[in-house]
Amino acid sequence: REAVHVVRADGVIYSAGMACAFVLRQIGYPRLGAMMMWPALRPIVEWGYRRVARNRGWIGRLLFGKNCKL
Repeated sequence: REAVHVVRADGVIYSAGMACAFVLRQIGYPRLGAMMMWPALRPIVEWGYRRVARNRGWIGRLLFGKNCKL
């Protein structure tokens, strides 16, 4: 599977939705990132991540006027 990954300095690896949650915590959205990591919300976060990742082309065009390329 393809997904974004984050490797912390201590070696912990996050991928997909949890990687996004970690990044949000680091860039100034600590509450949102922490809530996304709650065990009860993880399935919803991962579901949302997969939907956005699958549709990033049209989402990129909608938001930025061009395709999102990875």
